[in-house]
Amino acid sequence: MDATFSRLTMMGASAMLLLALVVMWRRHVPAYIRAFRTQSLALAFVGAVVAWFGDVSELFLVAALILGLKGWVVPRILMAMEARHPSDRDLHPLVNTEMSLLVSGGLALGQLYQRLGGAAAFWASAAAGLVLTVIWPAIGAAACGRPAVAKG
Repeated sequence: MDATFSRLTMMGASAMLLLALVVMWRRHVPAYIRAFRTQSLALAFVGAVVAWFGDVSELFLVAALILGLKGWVVPRILMAMEARHPSDRDLHPLVNTEMSLLVSGGLALGQLYQRLGGAAAFWASAAAGLVLTVIWPAIGAAACGRPAVAKG
């Protein structure tokens, strides 16, 4: 039962992480809304799995509220707003996609180092996070010949 719980929660958490990256990658508002809806479904799934395996019935209510509000109501409101004010142009973020992905990865690795090493590894994780989020993207941007910060 523990292996099943671990696999299901990792699958849901991985889906949420990948969908967060999809949000950074896509450029149209409807795509953002679809990714938000799917990410909300994954979050509700993880909540239901934790409720089931933890035998905590209150978490089923939380998962149902996430599913109802974040997975259905909020996307419908956002789609209605998009229908009222459509935009045919691509969204141009302040920071380009490659930079966003590298920064997200750097922050995730910094958090992982901190979690694995405990409080003693805080400064090492802060230094690693700084290197991975500031210096490495700048090197990558220079190597690609593209600016690290997009022009508006």
